[in-house]
Amino acid sequence: MKISNIEEYKLEINNKEQIIQGIYILGKEVYQQIRFVVEMEHLEGWNPTRNDIQYLLDTVKHPDPKLDAEIDKLFWDRVDER
Repeated sequence: MKISNIEEYKLEINNKEQIIQGIYILGKEVYQQIRFVVEMEHLEGWNPTRNDIQYLLDTVKHPDPKLDAEIDKLFWDRVDER
């Protein structure tokens, strides 16, 4: 049985132009960091959209201290449990 209504997903990365899924990422270091995360998570099954990449970029530009504190707490709790 062939399913014809499923779109084929493609991760689009342009290293020369620093573009991921159509989103331009200013700054070589920021681009490389976001690209690394996207590629690693893509290997785990994540298919990021243009909106996902924009969200990552916005989060890098405007970090949420509350979210950062929660993440730090999670990691420290895990370390303390050993």
